[in-house]
Amino acid sequence: QRVKLEVPLDVMLKGDLINININGSDIAIQIPEKCLNGFEIKKKTDNFDLVLVIVAAKRYSNDTIIVGNDIVKSVRVNVIDLIFGNNIKVDTPFGEVDVVIPESTKKDTRIMTPNKGVPHINGVGNLIVQFDINIPSKDEFIDLLNNSNTVDLKSLISDIEKDKTDENDI
Repeated sequence: QRVKLEVPLDVMLKGDLINININGSDIAIQIPEKCLNGFEIKKKTDNFDLVLVIVAAKRYSNDTIIVGNDIVKSVRVNVIDLIFGNNIKVDTPFGEVDVVIPESTKKDTRIMTPNKGVPHINGVGNLIVQFDINIPSKDEFIDLLNNSNTVDLKSLISDIEKDKTDENDI
């Protein structure tokens, strides 16, 4: 009998003994450390021969899901990061990954980082980052601009005033 077994990603990474029930039979299965998506475990029981196909469970955490071999991560960012761009660190089950947010990024943009997803038999999936945008209040926005390491506020104000002057000259 061939059965697909969804296993939490952290169990696939660390390995663990899990118990499952198939056709009324309780069976202990050892998930090996660094188990790959699609890995097969063969187990003989008194009643049948079993082939378990291991796949990562779809939900990893509140902000991370597994889609096939890809990790889809929702990351909260400030609107300033989307407007001016920024480099951020994204926590994944495999450690931190540097992700570049390009200047003028739109709210529905997804950024893909190849080979940072779930390891599987034919390679490694991708990390896909989608943005949960924090829209600040006016005061928070001014604080963000004043404290931003990516935005030079004086330069920005000067550019805006210059643009207004140029428009008035037309």
